[in-house]
Amino acid sequence: MNSVIFFFEVFSANIFPSFPAISLYSFAREEIKTIQQAQKVLKKEITRYNYHQVHSTTGEIPIIRFERAMKEKKSLFREFKIPSAYKSIKDVFCLRAKRKVDPYHKISIHNLKFRVHKAPLRGEVELHIAPDETTGLADIRIWYKDTLTDVYQVTFGKTKDSLYVNWGDSSCFMG
Repeated sequence: MNSVIFFFEVFSANIFPSFPAISLYSFAREEIKTIQQAQKVLKKEITRYNYHQVHSTTGEIPIIRFERAMKEKKSLFREFKIPSAYKSIKDVFCLRAKRKVDPYHKISIHNLKFRVHKAPLRGEVELHIAPDETTGLADIRIWYKDTLTDVYQVTFGKTKDSLYVNWGDSSCFMG
């Protein structure tokens, strides 16, 4: 059996089990020999299924059903937008933690202390921690409500089973 046909047979059985348009017959009929040829057939089959074929259960063409659901706000699909208060993608794709500001305007996380400048005493702040493995630095962005109060950078490196963090003169293990 041709390896390209075998790949798409496995692909269609596992990824699209209810997608009848992807079939071995399409690949055999068009004498598919390469992945590029298979991609063209797959694209054509997906277009046919989404825009022309009436679904056997719903009795609708999938794209029409999807567009109606979006118009009626009955879909879970949403446009990706960075929330207006956030300044960077680092605030969206990050690790998060919450801390309370102590009487000295400081917070701590894993034995590291950070000064918080624009949050009230005992106010709750949210830390957005964005590690960057290429530089070995992690940005710690401190937010109070919709205001970015402070940004700190810490260095980190991996040890046996935890994350080693070194900031200024102090160092600790995160894990």
